[in-house]
Amino acid sequence: MKRIVLAAAVIIVLFLLLGMFAGIYLDWLWFGSLGFAGVFLTRFLSGWGTRILTWLIFALFLFLNLNYTRKAIMEMPNPVLRQLLINSALGNLLTPKRLQRLFLGIAIVTSWLATTGYKHEWMTVRLFWAGDKTGIVEPIFGRDVSFYLFGLPFWDLIYRYLFFMLIVTVFICGAIYLLIQPPQQLGLRTLFVRRGTTHLSVLLAAAFLVRAYGYRMQMYGLLNSPRGAVYGPTYTDLHAYLPGYWILLVLAILAAVALLLNLKFKATRLLIGSIVAMVAATFILHGIFPAVVQKFIVEPNEYAREEPYLQHNIEFTRQAFGLDQIDERKFALADVLSYEELVSDRETIDNIRLWDWRPIRQTYNQLQGLRRYYNFYDVDTDRYEINGKKRQVMIAARELVPQQLTAPTWVNTRLVYTHGYGAVVSPVNEVTSQGLPYLALRDFPVQGEKALQIEVPQIYYGELTDTYVFTNTKTDEFDYPMGDTNAFTRYEGSGGILLKNLLRRFLLALHFGDYRILISGELTPDSRIHFK
Repeated sequence: MKRIVLAAAVIIVLFLLLGMFAGIYLDWLWFGSLGFAGVFLTRFLSGWGTRILTWLIFALFLFLNLNYTRKAIMEMPNPVLRQLLINSALGNLLTPKRLQRLFLGIAIVTSWLATTGYKHEWMTVRLFWAGDKTGIVEPIFGRDVSFYLFGLPFWDLIYRYLFFMLIVTVFICGAIYLLIQPPQQLGLRTLFVRRGTTHLSVLLAAAFLVRAYGYRMQMYGLLNSPRGAVYGPTYTDLHAYLPGYWILLVLAILAAVALLLNLKFKATRLLIGSIVAMVAATFILHGIFPAVVQKFIVEPNEYAREEPYLQHNIEFTRQAFGLDQIDERKFALADVLSYEELVSDRETIDNIRLWDWRPIRQTYNQLQGLRRYYNFYDVDTDRYEINGKKRQVMIAARELVPQQLTAPTWVNTRLVYTHGYGAVVSPVNEVTSQGLPYLALRDFPVQGEKALQIEVPQIYYGELTDTYVFTNTKTDEFDYPMGDTNAFTRYEGSGGILLKNLLRRFLLALHFGDYRILISGELTPDSRIHFK
């Protein structure tokens, strides 16, 4: 039975790893088909490099600290617990080597689960290494703006990682020391064994030092403060929160020093007291004090208090959008436009938009949908040259909705109905005699103004595309309806991923959860799969 369970577990793990590999391999092929394989490799290696590095550091730190508790466990002063362990299967673990192996496993698994999110922080790391000076200095702390774009997110990430690692380690080690302490000795003075008090004092001292570093980062973070009249630092941020951060920083350092001194005294009261003091100070300095400043100092005379920060916000917003380089000129306003003035600016008049995209989308679907499985999902505004003149037009692509097919079988949705067809274009201010938009491009096959003709009207990737299709198969693709008959086509592009061999088909079947990809006789090595 044990062998069967082990074999089943191994098969499940291998299957999960194979599924993960299939996803990675197909993503690489997809990016490669677009000519961006290097982009995928950069992102992949950066993400997993960050993930593995944070995991290994976390695992090593947690293992060393768990290993330090081993001696206290072997000398367990709790006779009741010790006897219970000895009389159970867990008693076999009460040897130095077995405890070490157990701690290694706990460290590896716990750290792996705890660092899952750091894989997505790769961009923060890469921006930190690639960032450069902007030459623009902000007026509050006198730092180059690049620090807030590239440096601060990275250093804040380091702070959050170290603090989280220390807190997790404190909780796990604290739970171990609390468990092995004799119940009859529980009390504020002897909550942990002496070795545990020493160990936890060092860990908490390190946590307070890291927290002090975090307060410094939060000071810089005030430049992104969402509080107040404008986005950025305001009066309350700089006159209440900022002094509060400095006081908390000093208190955190003092708490760390007190905990290091506790290595001599080994008092549990100092451990708990330092934490309570920091919580109380935080509540006062970042809860009560800023509220008082905002209510009794800022609000009675808000404009005078916030005026410098409003000016900073306006100045740097203008600079960010390049509005500080605008040449301001005054134009005389005429009450009435003459006919001659209107004629002289005919190009502007002819491009004044009258149609709104929402009702015209409904009109497109009613007039040019033509089949229930076609849909105009969105309407955009663009400019094209028509009859030698640049005109503003409304344009929408005719996309395919496979779910609306009368017979949505696997062959139909994956091999036959693979793409949408053509587009509809209408000038923004032209109407027909029936009051409908003039369609400069329309119908099957696409027809209309010569300047707007589409050479390749097939749409394989649209805004509604949320599935996968195959081209270059043994089955012809439906192109567009022709009354009682249909026009068919074959894909002639180079997009998509070649099926190439059986291995790729197997990985695709595994990734999409579709066994028919593996067994379909319509697919060939030259077939391509398209998805996004």
